[in-house]
Amino acid sequence: KHHHRGLPTLRRGARIAIVFFAHLFALILLFERLVVEKLDQRRAVVLLGLVALSGVLWWHVSRFDFICDDAYISFRYAENLATYGELNWNQGEPAVEGYTNFLWTVLLAAGIKVGVGPERLAPFLGLLFGVLTLWTLFWLHRVLAGAGGMDPQRPHRQLPWHRELLGGNAPVSGWALLAPGLVACWGAFATWSSGGLETPLFTFLLLLAITQYL
Repeated sequence: KHHHRGLPTLRRGARIAIVFFAHLFALILLFERLVVEKLDQRRAVVLLGLVALSGVLWWHVSRFDFICDDAYISFRYAENLATYGELNWNQGEPAVEGYTNFLWTVLLAAGIKVGVGPERLAPFLGLLFGVLTLWTLFWLHRVLAGAGGMDPQRPHRQLPWHRELLGGNAPVSGWALLAPGLVACWGAFATWSSGGLETPLFTFLLLLAITQYL
């Protein structure tokens, strides 16, 4: 019953996010076509749109006060690792690998070490990696559009990532915001970005690896 009570909130949040993104996307494309002429101005408009989409995701995630019960498995292992130096379920017992997210558990243990509880740190990290996923999707679009390649200023070297993201060998277009915008409006992505599990971290690292490979 609790799950179904959350569905109306999920749907309302998704609808509002979609409406906002549709207006933002149309406005950026219209502004880009009718007003902006210089490349630097176009880049600034698109990047401001990407920042706005990060805000949309933050708002969408904030609609849910949700931590999945499975996340507490990682929380328990992280607490024992930070407190006793043992990566196990019960302190002093034989180690059992009951977690499936080693890196996530270690990150949570590091937070406990500095006084930040996993119930607070996990949703923050989920939102952080969710936003990084949006930016990586934008970067992936830039790479697929031909922004990468050799650096004309430094022969025999690839363009650095920040130049691929902001300019590179292809002009910046508002269409690069389409994939990040759809993800920011996706209710399931917003939900699991606050769920306390490693889903946003895994998604970010997977997209980053694909972008680097391409």
